[in-house]
Amino acid sequence: MIIILRAISRVAVILSAAALPVAATSQAPAQTQESAVRFLGLFASEQQPPMKASTRFDKLDPHTRLTMAVPPTTWTDVTPFDPKHPCRVDLKYSDGKLVLIDWDKSDVIFHTRANWSEAMLASDYGPLIKPVIEIRSKGTRTSYAVWPTTEEQGARLFRAMQFLASSCDPMNKTGF
Repeated sequence: MIIILRAISRVAVILSAAALPVAATSQAPAQTQESAVRFLGLFASEQQPPMKASTRFDKLDPHTRLTMAVPPTTWTDVTPFDPKHPCRVDLKYSDGKLVLIDWDKSDVIFHTRANWSEAMLASDYGPLIKPVIEIRSKGTRTSYAVWPTTEEQGARLFRAMQFLASSCDPMNKTGF
């Protein structure tokens, strides 16, 4: 009986030790600029969300924003991560055009349905309100608008874009 218990306890120790490497590798990968760019590329190729250049949303009246047509062109890919220029990436459109994004010169804003008043959501414009991510070029009147299919997809996309903008912000490197 004692021999059987010792054999069982050895097996249990061996099994628990074998499980350790699995637990250590099941952690989420580190967030880096390279992994954020890779995520953007995967997201664009799988989801192909509509995207277009626009006047900055803070310069548009609500009616213009609400009636802005979702474009037929989509965002399909990004250029590979370049460690020499980690804060720059080209977004590729379905029509072959490229848009250079300098994350250190960009702000990212996620306009969700929750950003609108209850009265506006209940109005005739309510069904027109879609989640939009705005990539706003600092110092210009230009933005790029991306329409994710759902707010959940938009939240993931926003986190990756916000990570790039934040990690490339020269003021963040001061510690303040």
